[in-house]
Amino acid sequence: MEQLIILAGVFFVVSTLFSMVGMGGGILYVPILLFAGYNMQTAPGISLILILGTSLAALRNFSKNNLVDWKLAFIIDPPTDIMAFVGGYYSSSVPDNILKGILAG
Repeated sequence: MEQLIILAGVFFVVSTLFSMVGMGGGILYVPILLFAGYNMQTAPGISLILILGTSLAALRNFSKNNLVDWKLAFIIDPPTDIMAFVGGYYSSSVPDNILKGILAG
């Protein structure tokens, strides 16, 4: 339980700071979850839920201030959605160490 409270605090800070620059914290969520002991198949799913919430909140604020290029977004979004589905589908069949290697670059 203590670990969950610490994770919540860390994610609170990360999402606040990173959403100000349009990143939502996703670049740090998976490594933090791996450090906390979650496996490479579970961590991205948790990260995506966190990103969804922060992205929707940030999008609302960016949109309200007319800082979203909707035309560009609607052109780029469909292919990324399709490939995100494909990547998520196949991630469960890729060994943990290979996924960590991809993450590490």
